[in-house]
Amino acid sequence: MKMKQPELGKYIAGLRETKGLTQEELVSKCNISVRTLQRIESGKVVPRSYTLRLIATALDCDLLAAPEVQEVGKAELPVHLSFKSVLKDLFNLKVHTMAKLSVLTTVCLAIGFSLYTVGTKCNAQQMMKMNFVTDNTGGFEIQLPRGLPGYGSYINNDTVFIRAGKDLIKEHKGFLFLNNAFVGHVQENDTIIFKKGNLFTKKSLIVKPYRMKASLIYKDIVFVTPQSISGFTDDSGDTFQSGPYTFKERDNRIYLNDVYQGDAFAGDTVVISRSGKLKIKRAVL
Repeated sequence: MKMKQPELGKYIAGLRETKGLTQEELVSKCNISVRTLQRIESGKVVPRSYTLRLIATALDCDLLAAPEVQEVGKAELPVHLSFKSVLKDLFNLKVHTMAKLSVLTTVCLAIGFSLYTVGTKCNAQQMMKMNFVTDNTGGFEIQLPRGLPGYGSYINNDTVFIRAGKDLIKEHKGFLFLNNAFVGHVQENDTIIFKKGNLFTKKSLIVKPYRMKASLIYKDIVFVTPQSISGFTDDSGDTFQSGPYTFKERDNRIYLNDVYQGDAFAGDTVVISRSGKLKIKRAVL
């Protein structure tokens, strides 16, 4: 015969009285509230298997060994607990208060750290743009810190001069200088970041090479563009689109936005820069 409430509560109350324990003495041993024990013994609630184990340990008996009590445990504690019941038990701080507070604190810290990390990554690029003034005079992009006394740029005899406050940046045929000191090489469409420096670091220029985003091989000619490529066919042949630019090949003649740019042959590479310029690089034989 399966034991159900109120028989189970009476059975526990009888065991407690046999041990000579009051309700207050029993709950002090099994770390549950007096109110919970009173409701169990009066048959108002069905205890979970976990609670039964606590009471059994305090009474020094094997409550769960009886088949009828095992049925009660199975009914209350299914194979997979619902998410709602787990949360409810977790936020019940009357039992195992310190352990549950530790778990909740860890979860909150983990969630907070994750949100902070995601927010930092999302805003990094935007903050970079906000903190810099951009100049594209030389065909490359240079980012200058905001708040400098003055800015200016001009080109003279194939040399690009960029003024950033008291500092002068120069580029001549791919050679890059900061205050007349050589710092490296730069190519068209690269990005240059000017770091002002502080008490611990020197002023510097950081060159980030520009990486094209798409490429296409058409009639053994490689086309490289800054944006994704789509194509369509009209009466004159195949035409390709990359952002605001259209390009095509007709009998080895290359056109950009219907303007002839030069001839390209098998193995050559056609590069369309983000500034809209087209260059044909010959294959190395």
